[in-house]
Amino acid sequence: MGLFTRKQGLGIYWYYVKRPDIKSFSTGIKCDGLDENKKIKNKSSYERTKKIAQDVVYQKLQNVQVDNELLRFKNVTRAILLTDAIVQYKIHLEATKKAKNSRDREGSSLNKFQQKFSDKYIFHTNREKYLQHYELNNFFVELSKKNAEKTLKNDNGALNNFYKWCKKKGYYPTENTNPNDLILDTIKEIKCGGKTIEHNNMSNEQFGLLIQEEPNKVYRDFYRMLYYTGLNFTDIYNLKPTNVLDDRIVVLRAKQDQYDTKDPEKRWAIIPKHNVVSGIDYNTLVVVECRNLRRSMQIILNGRKEDKPKESKTHNDGDGNFCIQCFRHTFSTNMDTIGLTDPQVKFLLGHLPTSITQGYIHNDKTLKPIDSEIVEAVHSLPHF
Repeated sequence: MGLFTRKQGLGIYWYYVKRPDIKSFSTGIKCDGLDENKKIKNKSSYERTKKIAQDVVYQKLQNVQVDNELLRFKNVTRAILLTDAIVQYKIHLEATKKAKNSRDREGSSLNKFQQKFSDKYIFHTNREKYLQHYELNNFFVELSKKNAEKTLKNDNGALNNFYKWCKKKGYYPTENTNPNDLILDTIKEIKCGGKTIEHNNMSNEQFGLLIQEEPNKVYRDFYRMLYYTGLNFTDIYNLKPTNVLDDRIVVLRAKQDQYDTKDPEKRWAIIPKHNVVSGIDYNTLVVVECRNLRRSMQIILNGRKEDKPKESKTHNDGDGNFCIQCFRHTFSTNMDTIGLTDPQVKFLLGHLPTSITQGYIHNDKTLKPIDSEIVEAVHSLPHF
């Protein structure tokens, strides 16, 4: 019993069988050094391929032994490397209904862990071979030196979703706590070295300059859609005939009611169509790439040269720089300036809690006009 050769297709391959009552399996290694009658004609080639086949058998038997031992853990069926599991999870993500930018962001987060822990298993009988909580904690501290707190939260969320999927697949025990269970308070205690992104409000003069200086008509139409609707790039890029009605644009903003509100209308962004955007054919906007649109805008407004790369992906409020998301902040600020209340602006943006909407408005609330009834009530107090 052990290794033996068998003709397979046009070649002779190494096979292995442990006992006569157990089915043999192919090692996938071609046996070199034999003639048509299976007699050795080149001993060195024969021994070399036999050694490779022995290594394959040993590794397979080791994995079978580990997998059998893992069965004593609840729901664990096999030992799998972190890198292999992430590849499978990315394929699973492509089949989900998540938006493309969400899938890309989650995949980008997992790439960091895939590169760092390429030799680690999801779970193993040997504790040193699978990823531990303290290793992830140290890695998050390392990431914090160049990333913002929001990025760390996204990375932790992606890893959390990944381990939940691993439990369903049988790669990780259901009774074990995820090794990445770094609560948000723990992440907040880490002093992040990355910049915090605070978007700017674009003035009417700056938007006018952008429309005037932009040579590409499709880009100009996209800028107008961003400015007059308050939608983000992905919303506009994915517009369908069902979203664009005669007098309004309707976009589903929140697919999951994470705030446990009962009013379904709060999950939609409903924007009246401005006359400027009524004549825009939104089907022509699907050819636009976000990075090219952003780069063209930054050349005009931020004073960048075409051959000069951007030094940083982030910008701070008041530094004079703009990105695509700044249009959404500009729209919110303009609506607030005109006189809409926060709940009304929230309705246009499709936010669930008003607290999110308030972060998009860059006006000084202390300078807004005071209601005349309030003024009259205060002045009616007796004089002493």
